[in-house]
Amino acid sequence: MRLKDKVAVIAGAGRGVGRATALLFSQEGAKVFVVARQKKVGEETVSLIQSRGGESFSIAADLTQSSECDRVMRQVLKQYGKIDILHCNMGGYASVPFEDMKEKEWDDMFDINLKAKFLTVKSAVPHMIKNGSGSIILTAAVYGPIVSTINMAHYNASKSAVVGFTKSLALELASRNIRVNCVCPGQISHQTHTKGHSTLQTHPEILRGGLPEDAAFSVLYFASPESSWVTGTTLVVDGGMSVGVHRVSPAKGKDVEAE
Repeated sequence: MRLKDKVAVIAGAGRGVGRATALLFSQEGAKVFVVARQKKVGEETVSLIQSRGGESFSIAADLTQSSECDRVMRQVLKQYGKIDILHCNMGGYASVPFEDMKEKEWDDMFDINLKAKFLTVKSAVPHMIKNGSGSIILTAAVYGPIVSTINMAHYNASKSAVVGFTKSLALELASRNIRVNCVCPGQISHQTHTKGHSTLQTHPEILRGGLPEDAAFSVLYFASPESSWVTGTTLVVDGGMSVGVHRVSPAKGKDVEAE
C-alpha cells in the first residue's frame, strides 16, 4: 500500500475527481478526511469508503473563509493527530461572455478556484512543518494554463493562477520538506463515481471520455513515495486533447500509409 498509515485531507471530495481520489487513497491505506461544501455528499463519500473497509471522516465547510479552514484542520488533528497529504480539489466553473461579466462573477470564480486553495494550504502547512514533511496537490485544469475556451475568461485566469501558485509554494516550502504539485485534468465526467466496484479501474483506451479515476491516479502519484523527488510540477491528464490527438479515418477508396 502506497499510503499506509498516512492521513490525507481531500477538499472538494463530495463527487467527481475528489471522490475518486478519496476512494483510491483509502484503497492505498490512507485515513481519509473528506471536506465538502455540502454535508450530504461528503457523508456519501465516507460511506463508500467505509463500505470497502476504509477509515474516513467528513466535515462540511466553506473553504473560502479562513476561519472555516482553521476549523477543518483542528478537526483533522483531533481525529487523526497529523496531516501528511493535502489535496485541494475544490473549484467551480461558469460560462459568461467577458463583455457581460460582472465584478462579483469574477471575484466569486477566483474565490473558489484560487483563494480557497490559498487559505486551505495556509491552514495546513504549519501542521505539516510540525510533522516534518508533507505533500500538497492542487487541482487546476487544462483550460486556462494549457488551452483556452470562450466565454470563461474568469475561469481560465483563475486556473492559470493555480499553476503559478503551485510553483511559488514548491519553492518556498522545499526547505520544509513539503512538496507541492498540480494536476490539470481535461474534460472529466462529473458523475459521483464511475463504477462502484471494490477496485478502481480505468478503461485502457486513450480516445474516450475522461473519468474521475484518470485524474485520481495522477494525484496518487504525487501523494506517494514514488514522487519524493518531484515538486513544482504540473501534470496534464487529458487524453492528449491539448496536443490535438484525434481519430483520423482514411479517405474513401484510398490507402493511408504511415510515414
